Formats: sequence, structure tokens, C-alpha cells
Amino acid sequence: MIDSPMASADPKSVSLQLEKILASEGFVRADRLSRLLKFTVEQAIAGHADSLKEFTLGVEVFDKDSSFDPRIDTVVRVQARRLRQALTEYYAGPGKADAVIIEYPKGSYAPAFTVRPEEPASTPPRTDRRWLLVGLGSGAAIAGAYWVLKPPGARAHRPSLAVLPFRLLNATKEFEYLGVGMADALITRLTNQQQIHIRPTSSVLGHANADPRKAGDALKVDFVLDGSLRTAGDRVRLSVQLIKISDGAPIWGSAFDENVNDIFRVEDSLSRQVADALAVQFTGAERARVNRKLSNDAEAHRLYLQGRYAYTRYTGPSGRTALDNFRAAVRRDPKLAHAWASIAEVILNFSVYDWDTSLLPEARRAAERAVALDPELAEGHVSLAIAKWYFDWDWPGAEAQFKTAITMQPGFAPARDWYGQFLVQTGRLGEARAELTHSIELDPASIVTRVNLQMVDYYAGAYLESARAQERLLAADATFFPALIECGRSYDMAGDHPKALEIFERARAVSPSMWLLCLIARATARNGDPARARKQLDEIERSGQYASPAMRAMVYEALGDHARATVLIEEAIKERSPWITFLKQDPVFRAFRQVPSVP
Repeated sequence: MIDSPMASADPKSVSLQLEKILASEGFVRADRLSRLLKFTVEQAIAGHADSLKEFTLGVEVFDKDSSFDPRIDTVVRVQARRLRQALTEYYAGPGKADAVIIEYPKGSYAPAFTVRPEEPASTPPRTDRRWLLVGLGSGAAIAGAYWVLKPPGARAHRPSLAVLPFRLLNATKEFEYLGVGMADALITRLTNQQQIHIRPTSSVLGHANADPRKAGDALKVDFVLDGSLRTAGDRVRLSVQLIKISDGAPIWGSAFDENVNDIFRVEDSLSRQVADALAVQFTGAERARVNRKLSNDAEAHRLYLQGRYAYTRYTGPSGRTALDNFRAAVRRDPKLAHAWASIAEVILNFSVYDWDTSLLPEARRAAERAVALDPELAEGHVSLAIAKWYFDWDWPGAEAQFKTAITMQPGFAPARDWYGQFLVQTGRLGEARAELTHSIELDPASIVTRVNLQMVDYYAGAYLESARAQERLLAADATFFPALIECGRSYDMAGDHPKALEIFERARAVSPSMWLLCLIARATARNGDPARARKQLDEIERSGQYASPAMRAMVYEALGDHARATVLIEEAIKERSPWITFLKQDPVFRAFRQVPSVP
């Protein structure tokens, strides 16, 4: 890293330098790298450098258990390479004047600490190369020059980008889908590369119509693409600008005017120009994927965008609307792989909580079709993995698909989130925690992934720790439904049933789903009021709305009716309910693990 001879640094100086690095931008968002750096430096300062072996780091830093085999699981080696690169970038950028150097000699996990020699007083001051931007012009040229003229180490930093839903200035009901739909399509295109970190659609939805710089700070990105849409007849005008979050300066902007039936031309041009403005160097394969049209059929493309817009509403009725649009899109264009993957995604998500299981075979066929049409489509492999997990109960097949998706798109945070949830249900809690942590590193603003990470404590039996962690998340968003649900479940399992019911009532004010009503009935029974719980259960069963037999079974079990509960579990098995995949790990279903037909 440094060529000149250097003296060793004293422990106090090293500790201060460690704190400075951990507080820097490149590390504050990278939990696993920070943990590895902190642990190894502190151990070396304490005189235990000889103990820093791959197995020890796997157990102490990455939550592996005693079965950890470094020959098979390469997490330590991978993270050590990332740490060396991150330190190189730090010392080439914000730490270029730091006196103390922390680095890792090749082939060692023990850090070395040295002091940078002072430069001779006669050394002329270096020209700040950023001044060379003067006279280069504006727009993409300036953005490109900024990245090209950065110090060599800093150039390795991958910029992070959030595409905000485009604001609708005068949109009619007919075109209201465009703001979210076009942003989602652009995110989908730009996700198909490894040079830019892209925040997923689920993270940016909450920042529609927000101040771009505040949204960028909340989403923890370097840049935000902000835009507005105006419609006139069948014409759509889109005005966009790329904003650098550190100073709020727009570094590129453009306007597009197209017929609504040719909107994919705007997406083509936008994806190329954003990449050029950030001056990223796509590989040939990456550029081909980014430039690839979702469909050559304008109507199929429109239907797909409408489906994505409806899906992001995340309600049962909007899910049905989304499914109808995706089905119509593939009827128009049977080769639209993204629409096939979306058919699988919407069915699999809604069939856990709101819909019956009759559509699950269609989900699996749609996922298989998506992968067959586009073997490099990560979303297709994730949907197929979930279908194998939820419907086929094929654990090895599901894991293989998750790993394929992650190999294809290492920066695709939703794939790692889903894989982490899958690992929880296989009982591999240490691996699950690491995968969910990695997903958060890729998408720091994802609250739902943080909810899933805290669920690991729930499955480990640390119910109060899980509940309190969920409450900390609720302090930032008191109405976030997944956190309310998991907070209440954790308090219920911890034995604090009144607190669980209080949390569940807050959740009911947000969304009175059948799953939630079953959880309320169960907690009511466990709180010593079986008569009220039976009345609640009777209302659920007479409502005419679908409630999985497995959901109702957990209420009957809390009421002490194990026979009826077992019958309902058998029904859930026959209808291949996704809830059956939770039986082996979720403590709610502990009483049913000896049912003979449980897979």
C-alpha cells in the first residue's frame, strides 16, 4: 500500500485510527467489514495476532458454529479480500493524509500497524485534480470527468443510486401507473450489472414526492435520479436530473418526449445516459443486459408496467390486479421473462398470507418459464427458489436456485434477503444472520430486511431480545406492519401476552389481515380468556375469507384442542400450504412436529 520505509505504530494511535476508519463512509455502511476490522485489530493490539486464523474468524466474527469448514465455506476469505480493497480505497481517499496505516499482509489475517513517514518540507504541493474540471462543460461530461479524475484507489468505489418514483404533474387515472412503473422498469434494467449499487423498488417507494437530497440521505446513496412526468393526450414528457447527494448538486439532466406506446425508448435512453453520467465501465455482457428491452411489444410493455404499479400497492385486491396485468402481458408477448417472473412473485407472496394455495402450481410454472426464457434473470431464479421452497418442499432445489441468483447478481439485495429467510427455516441461524446482514449492507434503508434479521433471535429462542429490537425499528416507523407482527409474536412467545395484544391491536389498525386475526385469537387464549378467543376464532371461520388451516391450528392448540389442531395441520399438508415449511423451526408450531405426514 505504502512504498516508503515506516516505523511501527503504538497501540493508542492504532485504536484512534481504528475509530476513525470505522466512522468513515466506506465502513459505516459495511457491518461485516467493520466487524472483521475491529475484531482483528483489537486482537492484534491485545497480543493475540497468532490466534487470527480462518476458523476463529468464522466463529467469532461471522457467527459460524463448530461445524464451520473453511475449505467449503469461503466467507472469511471473501470478506478479507473485501476488507483489503476497502482499506486501499480509504487510504487513497479520505485517509490519504492519515499518519497511521492499518493493512493486512498478503496471506495473513493479522493486521500490521505502521506510521507514514513525513514528506520533505520541500515537496511542492500537489495540484488538486478536481480543478481540472473547469472548462470541461456540463452534464455527463462533468460527471464523467469527476469519476475519471478521482484518485486511482477511490475510482474502485462503486457508486450507489436510488431511482425515485417519477412525480406525476398532471396525470390522469389512465396514466397513473407510469411514475412507479417506469422507475421500477429502470431499476430492473440497472440491477443487471455489478458496477452500480441500485436500491430496489421496495426501498424507494416510501420516498415518492420527497425532497431528493433527503431521500438520498435516508436511502444512504451517492446519487438520486429524480424526475417528473407530464402527459398530454397520448404524449408523455419526462424531465429528469441526476443529483449528487453529498452537496445536492445536479450533475446531469435531460428531457424526453415520447408517445406513451413508445415509452420503452425513454427507458433505453435513460439507462444508457445514467450509466454514462456516472462514467461506469460496463462489461460487454452487462451493457447488453442493461440495454435489452423488456419487450418489443408496446402493449405488453404497458401491461407489465401497470402490473408492477399495482403490485407495489401490496394489498390483496392490488395483487389480483397485478396478476391480471402480468397474465395479459405474457399473452401479448409470451417471451416476456420479467412478466413470467412477476406472475410467480405475486402469487408466492400473497399465497402465504391472503390467498389460498390453488395458484401455487401456476407460480412454479411461471418461474420455470422465466428461467427458461432468460437463464441469467436473477428475479426468475429467486421466484423458482421460493416455489421449490413453499410449494414443492424441495429444500436442496430451493437453495441451489437461491445460490444461482446470488452468483449472477451478487448485489441483488432481495435475493440475499429471501435466502436468509430460507436459511432460518432450515435451522442454519448463523448463516441466515450473515446473509441478512449482507443484504442490509447492499440496501441499508430496507426496514423489512432489518425485521427479518431480528427474527433470527426469535427463532433462536431469544424472544425478548427480538421484541425489543423490533420496537426500536417501530420507533422510526410506528405503523410498519411486518415489524408490528413480529414484535407481537415475540412478546407472545416470551409470555408477555398483554403486551403482544397491545402490539397486535396497533397492527390491526394498519391492516386487519386474517393471519393477524388468528394471532390475536391465539394470544387472547394464552392470556387466559378462552371464551373470547373461541368467539374470535368462530368469527374468522364464518367470515368467508381464506385463513390457512395452519393459522387456525395454532389457535386451537392454544385453546388446548390438540386433536382439532392436528386435523387442521393435516389439511394444510394436503393443500400444500406454504405454512408447512415453517413447522420445523417456528416455535408456534412446536406441538405439531411429530405429526407423521409433516415433510
